[in-house]
This record gives sequence, structure tokens and C-alpha cells, in this order.
Amino acid sequence: VTLDNSNYSLAAAAVTGSEAGKLTGHIDQKALSASQTATVTKTYNKNNTAVFDATNITLDTSGIISGDTVSVTGGTGTYDSVNAGDRTVTVTGVTLDNSNYSLAAAAVTGSEAGKLTGHINQKALSATQTAAVTKTYDKNDSAAFDNSDLTVSGVITGDTVSVTGSGTYDSVNAGDRSVTVTGVTLDNSNYSLAAAAVTG
Repeated sequence: VTLDNSNYSLAAAAVTGSEAGKLTGHIDQKALSASQTATVTKTYNKNNTAVFDATNITLDTSGIISGDTVSVTGGTGTYDSVNAGDRTVTVTGVTLDNSNYSLAAAAVTGSEAGKLTGHINQKALSATQTAAVTKTYDKNDSAAFDNSDLTVSGVITGDTVSVTGSGTYDSVNAGDRSVTVTGVTLDNSNYSLAAAAVTG
């Protein structure tokens, strides 16, 4: 122990903290920063919870002491909307695999400090035919169908999805025909239905 007055002395054993000669101490974690390297994505699931990992953000290694290794093991955030499309994710927490370091949410920079670029993908649906696609002979092979012809599967409880679609009959002539689906439109942009996912 060093004093600034040479008339006095202070032995280590005379310093009392937790016990004689010992003090209570604490070593703070070293704060790091990180930047976004990939969009935070998920499939629409009707909530705004976001999760990300080391594939989405990269640590600034200049803040890591030589000989140490630090990796991002997980991160959480919230999308600015539950709906599909380009989104902004507000970071709420980041987990590292080295307890000597910390990474605050505000130290993660994407579109801005504490915010990442995100995207919620449409949820893919499937559909099964429940009624024949019919029309009256009109000398062309165009076909149209909707919810009355299909049962849609995969819609999340509480959501509604209506279908309109187009296709081509295998002949313009009257009779039992096969319809090739060429396009499907949904009235809910959180979902998609590919032509190949419609089964007759």
C-alpha cells in the first residue's frame, strides 16, 4: 500500500475488507461491438419475435484481447411488425460464449445502432381440390377457380385466406378435362401458395 504522506504507513494486513488484508473486488466484463452481416429472417408465424446468431452479426475483433476467443451464441429481438415483408429488428439481447466480455444491444449496428435489417418470409400453404373446376363451353381453354374448389392447409388460427386462381384446360371441348394450374392469388400477403402445391 502506498501513501502520499511519508509520516504514515499502512501495512497490507491492516487493510480490512472481507477479512484482514483482503478487499472485496470486481472485474467488469470488457464491452465489445458488432455489425450486421446478414438479414435476420424467419417465416411468418403471427408474432414479432426475432432470433439471430453469429451468421447475422460479426464481432469487432479489435476489442478482443490477444489469445482470447469470443463468439456470438445467440441473440434476440423484436420485428417492427408481425407481418411478412422487409422489417426492422430491435435488438433486445446478445449471448456470448466468453463471460469476460459483453455485447450490449445498442452496440450491435445494422440499419442503425441497436437495430438490424430483417425480413419475414411468407408462410407457404398447400391446397387440395374439393370440387371440379367447371365452366360452360366458350371455345377457349382458360380456367378459373377459387375457395369453392379447394381446401387450403397451413393457415394459422385466427387468420383468413381466400384463393383465386387461373389455369388451362387440356382441351377447349366440352367433357371431363384436366386443368393445369398457372397462377394462384391470395388475399393475405403473409401467405403464399405455389401452383405446384395445389393438388387435384
